[in-house]
Amino acid sequence: RRAHNPKVAGSNPAPATNKFVGIKVRPLVMDIVRTFVAIVVLSYVAYCLVKQQVWIRKEFAWKTREEYPKVFLMSIIGGTLIGVLMLWNLVR
Repeated sequence: RRAHNPKVAGSNPAPATNKFVGIKVRPLVMDIVRTFVAIVVLSYVAYCLVKQQVWIRKEFAWKTREEYPKVFLMSIIGGTLIGVLMLWNLVR
């Protein structure tokens, strides 16, 4: 089968507007933001390790490692991985 009008893209036309057209984030700006976020995450991990506490959103308070050992461990491991991977992507 052949379209009745081959110049037209199809029966479902493309959207009239694209909200991302014209938004160009400079790579340097993204690198600065990524670095800042990585430093914040790694600072949180360092604070948790030094104080042996973790932030519990459910209780909106800092709790000790003994009270929430799994949350503490996951915060340390997850935060370290996220922070290091964000910085690693900058140097690659």
